[in-house]
Amino acid sequence: MFGLAMPPWITIAKYAAIVIVCLGIGATGGYRWDASTIAEMKLAAEQEKMAAVTDAVRRQALADKAIHDADVAYAESQQKIITKTQEIVRNVPKYITVQDNAACKLPDNFGRLLDAAQLGVDPDSLPASTAKPDSAAPGLSLSEATGLLAQILGDYASTRARIVNARDAWAAQGSASK
Repeated sequence: MFGLAMPPWITIAKYAAIVIVCLGIGATGGYRWDASTIAEMKLAAEQEKMAAVTDAVRRQALADKAIHDADVAYAESQQKIITKTQEIVRNVPKYITVQDNAACKLPDNFGRLLDAAQLGVDPDSLPASTAKPDSAAPGLSLSEATGLLAQILGDYASTRARIVNARDAWAAQGSASK
C-alpha cells in the first residue's frame, strides 16, 4: 500500500489460515457422516462376534457329540468283549475235557512263565515253586490254563479297544473342531 512490501511468511500464513478453516468445516461435516458409519461398523463388529461365538458353540457341540458317540461305541464294544470272553471261559470244559486234562501235564514252570509274562520280568527272577519239581503233576490243569489264557486275551482285546477308542475320540474331537 505505501510502498512497503509484505514479508512472504504473511502470504503463507494467509493461505494456511484459509486451509485450516476449510479443513475445520470439512472435518465437522465429515464427523456427522462418520457417526452413522461408526454405528454401522460397531453393529458389524458385534454381528461378527456373535457369528464367531455361534460357530464356536456349534464346533464344541459337534466335538461333544463325536466324543459321546465314541464313548457309546466303546461301551458297546467293551460289553461285547466281556460277554464273549466270559462265554469262552465258561465253555472251556466243552473243548478241553477231563481226558485232555489227564493226557496233558503242565509243568509248574508253565504258571511261572505266565506270571513272568504278565509282570514283564525274567522268569528266573520269580521264585521257583517249592511244592513239586517240574516233572511232577502241576497245580494247574490244561483247562484252567486255557481259561486263564482266554481271560488274558479277552483283557488284551478290551485294552486294545480302549486305546483305539481313545485314539478315535481324539481324532473325532480334532476333526469336529475344524
